[in-house]
Amino acid sequence: MTLNLTDFKNKLSKDFNVKWNVNNSVEFLWNYEVNAKKELLWPYIADTSRFNRELGLAPRTEVEKDGKVLVTTTVIGLKQEWIEEPWMWINETLITAERNYLQGIGKSVQAAYLLVEEGEKTRVYIYFGWVPQNAFWKFFLKATENVLKNQFAASFKKIET
Repeated sequence: MTLNLTDFKNKLSKDFNVKWNVNNSVEFLWNYEVNAKKELLWPYIADTSRFNRELGLAPRTEVEKDGKVLVTTTVIGLKQEWIEEPWMWINETLITAERNYLQGIGKSVQAAYLLVEEGEKTRVYIYFGWVPQNAFWKFFLKATENVLKNQFAASFKKIET
């Protein structure tokens, strides 16, 4: 049985004490059945720099300033800059991240990757919860959801081969 958005958020709140931003107005939850066990899939997902390159995302620069990590990149040619908050990692199971934007399409975003083993396969849940900067970026995020969803699907297919 796959988790819907409500069940996914409840599970992460209960099992891993994840706190959700109640202002997230654009939420995506995708799940992929990957023909690989968690322990083989985890290093691929946990190497986020490599995974982002595989997804075709633009390179990032990271600078520490006043004890905070500032990340800069581009999306559709527009500068994005955010404060990278500490991530939560649970080996072979969960990654959560939160970003507070200084410039870009969002005010903030939460992300979560949950791996659930199903026999010889793994179900990977990917969640993004956005607070967009404005109505235009809210529309943009919703309109481009399938692009990123399909990029993840293609990346997981490469793992299986």
